[in-house]
Amino acid sequence: MMKPKTSTLSSHSSGTQVIEEPHKGKKGELMSRLARGEKATVSKEDMLKLTNKNYENLPEVRKKREAERKKEEQRDRMR
Repeated sequence: MMKPKTSTLSSHSSGTQVIEEPHKGKKGELMSRLARGEKATVSKEDMLKLTNKNYENLPEVRKKREAERKKEEQRDRMR
């Protein structure tokens, strides 16, 4: 027979008590954080990387890079 999961009682900073189930791994940590209503913490460095990556993938920026690449190829052919 399987053992039932035990739960623990903890207090939040707001004074309310929450029953927390034991979780395993990253999925469990994510579910616990979401259940508590906490936002994910993202460092400034990680946010800048994500912003730059998203910017580079914009259609306008991709077209501009492609046009610059084509110009450079044409310039090289003329030499």
